[in-house]
Amino acid sequence: MASRLFDVSLCSPVYSIDTVASYSYKSIHTGRSIMTKRIRVCRSGQSVLFIFWTLLLCSNWHVCQSATLELIREEGGLAFTTSDGIKTGFVDRTGKLASQQTTAGAPINAASLSLSKDECEEMRSLWDGMACVRIAGKWGYINGSGKVEVDAQFEDARPFSEGFAWVKSDGKWGAISKSGKFMIQPKYDDAWAFASGFAKVKLDGKCGFLTKSGKPLCGIAYEEVTRFWDGRAPVKADGRWGFIDSFGKEVIAPQFSEVRLFRDGLAAVKLNDKWGYIDRIGQMRISPSFDEALSFCDRKAAVKTGDKWGYINSSGAYVIEPQFEDAWSFRDGYAAVKIGGKWGFITSTGKFAVPAQFEDAWNPRDGVAAVKSGGKWGYCNPATGKMAVASQFDEAWPFKDGLAQVRSGGKWGYIRKSGKVRIPVQFDMAWSFSGRLAGVKLDGKWGYIAGDGRFRFY
Repeated sequence: MASRLFDVSLCSPVYSIDTVASYSYKSIHTGRSIMTKRIRVCRSGQSVLFIFWTLLLCSNWHVCQSATLELIREEGGLAFTTSDGIKTGFVDRTGKLASQQTTAGAPINAASLSLSKDECEEMRSLWDGMACVRIAGKWGYINGSGKVEVDAQFEDARPFSEGFAWVKSDGKWGAISKSGKFMIQPKYDDAWAFASGFAKVKLDGKCGFLTKSGKPLCGIAYEEVTRFWDGRAPVKADGRWGFIDSFGKEVIAPQFSEVRLFRDGLAAVKLNDKWGYIDRIGQMRISPSFDEALSFCDRKAAVKTGDKWGYINSSGAYVIEPQFEDAWSFRDGYAAVKIGGKWGFITSTGKFAVPAQFEDAWNPRDGVAAVKSGGKWGYCNPATGKMAVASQFDEAWPFKDGLAQVRSGGKWGYIRKSGKVRIPVQFDMAWSFSGRLAGVKLDGKWGYIAGDGRFRFY
């Protein structure tokens, strides 16, 4: 199946998903590839945790969907769907079940007060206060309390973003408002969530952008487009990439084999098998001389020459010489790097804040970073150089809103930064909190946990 491009991070590496529900995804930010199995990924030949780890470091990203996986833009959220008839619902941060809102068999329409677990065949993510649900084979939308807001009537549906949601009717995609009214009539072969006021669409094999009025920004004429960032969006024509501005003008002609999104006024581009950086009008500011290059973050960009990674400034001068086997972009003053087969953390000067000693490591989130030692995961504080939570978990996700999900003995729970258990290990699967809700799987059913400790819809 043809690959779909997406970009999900500005300050940390982003990966491509190659084997989820037969879809292929390729990153336009880092160009690094991953192979997924149960959402496991591979970075530079090394098995690592979950792609969502990277996604959660972002403030915005493009929506990508498949039959079993859904990555959501904005607010650092994400959710999974199921394809085997598993019922879904909501729970909260203490992990306690809520009382059921309605009885099974209640009428399924917008007049219903709420939806029961037996009526919901499948659920997708809750965004902009609405979640996609499948009822009797059709898709509609409920709110966080389980109340039906848009009748189940569509062949497929995607999450709301910027007040719009794409739904499939008679084999074509259109966009509705929260009232369920079509704001953009269904005519497109595929469509992606609105971001920065624009939505990517596909029609007759060509791609382009729509405004919220439903008008094409510059025609649906490109082989591929990605998304807007910093007032520019990559577009592909005749096998080459260029950029358009928010008025639809082609400000940088297609000429590059690969590109990243703009960051700090510069974008990494690949020309004649080497990476360099251009400015917003397309002038080459840093000559193509690198074998790999990431976007700028914290005024530095990670670049690879030969088999070593280092960091350059916006003038192209090395501020940290190439010496690392692998490297993340800087985040909050620290970057995870690999040297001598081990991972540690460096400061912006290139000095080690935490010596290379871990089997794997991720960039900090909320002041701590997940690290692997002795086959177990824990959390390190790069600022102090000490372990915040001892390595003891089979898997660990980043902290968000003061909580992180961890797996032990095949079950998931949530801990605080002190390592104290907040929600006991009990779930078959568990996702990070987003908008005061977290997706969990318990006893074969999916739901959402929220701040009051009870299932909002289950």
